[in-house]
Amino acid sequence: MRINCEVTSLHRGTAAVSCRQPRAVRSTLSVACAVPGNDQSVCLHLCNAANKLGTQYKILNNVSYLFSKFIEEGKFTIRLINPNLDLLVKTDAEQAKKFVKILSLCVRGKVPKNLSSVEAIRTRDLTKPEVSLNITSQQDYPVKTAFPAHLQQLIVTECKLNRVEGRILRLRRLEILNLSDNLIVEVPRTVADMAALTELVLSGNKIASLPAHLFDGKINATLRKLDLARNQLVLLPASLCLLNKLFTLDVSSNQLMVIPLTIKRLASLQYLNLSDNPLTSLPFAVSEMPLTSLSFDYILPHEYVHEPYYSNSPPVLPLTEMAARTLLGCKHRDPEYLHHLTKDLPSTLRRRLMYFIGCDFCSGVCVSYGTIYYKDLRMGNFKAMLIEKRRGMPVFPGSHMSCCSQRRAERLPRGPSHILAER
Repeated sequence: MRINCEVTSLHRGTAAVSCRQPRAVRSTLSVACAVPGNDQSVCLHLCNAANKLGTQYKILNNVSYLFSKFIEEGKFTIRLINPNLDLLVKTDAEQAKKFVKILSLCVRGKVPKNLSSVEAIRTRDLTKPEVSLNITSQQDYPVKTAFPAHLQQLIVTECKLNRVEGRILRLRRLEILNLSDNLIVEVPRTVADMAALTELVLSGNKIASLPAHLFDGKINATLRKLDLARNQLVLLPASLCLLNKLFTLDVSSNQLMVIPLTIKRLASLQYLNLSDNPLTSLPFAVSEMPLTSLSFDYILPHEYVHEPYYSNSPPVLPLTEMAARTLLGCKHRDPEYLHHLTKDLPSTLRRRLMYFIGCDFCSGVCVSYGTIYYKDLRMGNFKAMLIEKRRGMPVFPGSHMSCCSQRRAERLPRGPSHILAER
């Protein structure tokens, strides 16, 4: 196995007396057989631009230690006995894990079959892989060729794409994906499996709806920025509440009438843009979130009602609802507890528990049944540092709150006006 990496060769005998720090050199490092078919000849083969034939280091009885504490960052160190040398290696995390696994087997004498033989390298083998690609015209979009496997940033704008292609979704190292100003109609559910993605920009498309479980996957542990502006969205998916690391959310210029109550579970959210939407109500929790920036327009009057609450709860809660509330208990704000609680459950039951709504009046939760209480909201209630109102805002915008008990909602005081909004 061969990897492209940066290697720092540190001679332990001279490191203590030398004032100069050795530099990392772009290299290739491989586990190979010096003699084809002879397991005893397995060695490390290190090549760089100055030494394309490479240097061989015996592995059996010659590797004294393998440091892999920072393997998640793609870093590991190989300590050799002869010569008295440490090889400090930095590469892609996935490649590092595979390489260390094979090297560990060879150190223990369990040499894998079909190892390649020692070969000299070519200059192009040392070129740094392309990690960023920016495509701004339809003529430049690769149709017959694949995207580079090491891509970390992909920007494809104004190319008239009507879907998110599977070959984009298979880029495992992709951290930034920008597909703005295209003709995309739907977002595939497999976006949830993009484990490295930190920024997803889909603004300026024709997306009318999102899969309910779009963010129920590996993406919820990494995504920090989500831009869905200038689309045709009517509802936000329930799984949005699972994005624990989300820092920026932009859903401006859509058709949203109501923001889900679960938005208050986005503990890391700092920038929220709701402007240019026909909102009829805001979750009261938005006013209590310690946002750095909040943008929204005039809250449109929808329908005034005499009752200050709306409830879908039966007189007696079903056993499944009572059991779910008991399981979640007072620890529902702890992501680690939720993960431990739901990791072995079937997907349907797991999602039912994960998409809960916290009560705004106590430490309780609502899973499938609950009560929505409507309350007037003053500008002074907002805790956001910066509030941007593009078209002004009434003194009493409508807001809705969640309540785990209809009896509690009935005892709450009624304001001068209450706005009914759909849950």
